Amino acid sequence: MPGSGGATPMAGTSAGGRGGTGGGGSTGGAAMQGGSAGTGGSITAAGTGGAATQGGSAGMPPGGSAGMPAAGTGPVGSCTFTINQTLSEKISAVAIVEWSVAGKTIDSASIEFGLDTSYGLTAPVDLALPNYRTILVGMKTDHDYHYRVVAHAGGETCMSEDKVLRTGLIPNGMNKPAIETPQPSKVTGGYLVGERWGMNNNGPAFILDADGDFVWWYPGDVDVIRTRLDITGKKMWIRNTAQTNGTGVIKRVTLDGLTEEKWMLPNTTHDLAVIPDGHVALVGHASDGCDEILDFDPETEELKSLINAKEIHGNSMCHINYVSYYDGDKSLVFSDWEASMVAKITRTGELVWALNGDGSTISGTSWVHQHAVLSLAADELLIFSNGDVGERSIIYDIKVDANAKTATELWNYDGGETVSFGGDVQKLDNGNYIITYSSSGVVHELDSSRQLVQSLSWTAGNTLAYTEKLKSLYQAPPPRIY
Repeated sequence: MPGSGGATPMAGTSAGGRGGTGGGGSTGGAAMQGGSAGTGGSITAAGTGGAATQGGSAGMPPGGSAGMPAAGTGPVGSCTFTINQTLSEKISAVAIVEWSVAGKTIDSASIEFGLDTSYGLTAPVDLALPNYRTILVGMKTDHDYHYRVVAHAGGETCMSEDKVLRTGLIPNGMNKPAIETPQPSKVTGGYLVGERWGMNNNGPAFILDADGDFVWWYPGDVDVIRTRLDITGKKMWIRNTAQTNGTGVIKRVTLDGLTEEKWMLPNTTHDLAVIPDGHVALVGHASDGCDEILDFDPETEELKSLINAKEIHGNSMCHINYVSYYDGDKSLVFSDWEASMVAKITRTGELVWALNGDGSTISGTSWVHQHAVLSLAADELLIFSNGDVGERSIIYDIKVDANAKTATELWNYDGGETVSFGGDVQKLDNGNYIITYSSSGVVHELDSSRQLVQSLSWTAGNTLAYTEKLKSLYQAPPPRIY
C-alpha cells in the first residue's frame, strides 16, 4: 500500500533571511511486517525513511522532485527522523539542515556529508538551536552531496538514511585560480580563506577548497581586504581597505550568509585580528596623521586606542598595514610599512619591543617595507618584506632575544615574486608555509624545508589581499594565532 505524499517542509530561517519552501515529494514505500512507511523526498526537504521492525525492510523513497534523488540505506537504531533541507538564499554552496527525532532526547549529534556515501566532512550540531539547525559549508557548487544525521540518545546511536542535495551555481565573475602542484603528497589540503582586493569592486570575500573550487563567498562594501573566521567558528569577519576616504566598514556574517552585522567605523583601515575574548584589534588613522592600533568590542561598540605608532618611532608619516594576535603571551604585533618597523605590544597597549627600521629597540635586522608580521612564538616572527620598488619580496624568519635586545635571522625565502603592495605569510601546523603575493595574484605553499609544493595563480584583475589556510570550517582559527 503506498505511503502518503510528502508534507511541505519547514523553511530554514534566520534573522537575515528565510530559506525557500520545497515542492511536494514522492511517496515512500511501505515497511514490511510492521515497519513504518517512509515519507518522500523533495528538492528542499528529503523525507524520512520508514523504520524497519521485526525484520521488515525500511521504506525507500524514490527520487524527489526537480531531479533530486532520495537514495540511501535505512536508519540505524530505533529512531525516526524528520529532516528538512534548504540552500542559502545568499550562498548557493551552503545548505541548512533542520531535523528532529521522534520521542528521543538527543545528547549529541553531527551531520556527515560529502560527494558520496563515504561522506568525509562532518558538521557539528548545536543542540541549543531550534530544530537543531545546522549549516553545511565546504561544498563545491553545482554538485550532488550526500548527507546523514548521526544522533546519540541515552547510549543509543541512530543514523538517518542517506539524503542528497544539489548545490547551486557559482555567481558570475568568480574566477578559479590555475593550480600547479609539483609535490602533491606534501600539499596540506583544507580551505583557503581570502578575498579579491581592489578599490572599485566589492570583493568578494571567499573560501576555496583543496581543489581550488569556491565553496563560500560574500560581497564587501567598496572592496574587501581582510576575511577572518570568528573565534566561534560560526561567523566570518570582513573589512574594507578605507585607505584614502576614511570610511571604515566592518562586517560579521554568519556562514550561511543570511545574517549580517555591520559597523561603520570611520578612520579604521586595512586589517583586523580576532581575539579570543570576542574583541577584535583594528588599525586606525589617528587625528595627528599617524596610525594606531585600536581595540573594538562588538558587543558594546566601544572603540579605544591602544598605541599610536608615533609613540614608538616619532615620525609624522605612518602606514600600519597589518595586525595579528598571539595567544601564547597575549600580545599583538603590527607592521608600520612607512617606518619599515614591526612592534610588539601587550593586550593593553604597552610596548614590548620594536624591531627594524625607525624606532627599533632591537638590533640585528635590516629589511625594507614589510607588509605582514606573524608571531610563531613569544620570541619568533615571520615577516613578509615587500622591499623597495622593483625589488623581490622576501620572507624572513626572525628570532628575538628581548633581554639581549638582539635579533637573529634564522632563514629567508625568495619565491621569485615582486610584490608592489600587499603580502601575507602563515605557518601551518604540519610545518608548511603559505606565502601570498597579493598584487601578483599568487599563493605558494612550501614544505617545512621551504620547497614549493603547490602554486595558485589568478589572472590580471584578481588581486589578493590576505589569506589564511584552515583545516576545517567548523573550528576557530589556528591555535594561538588569530
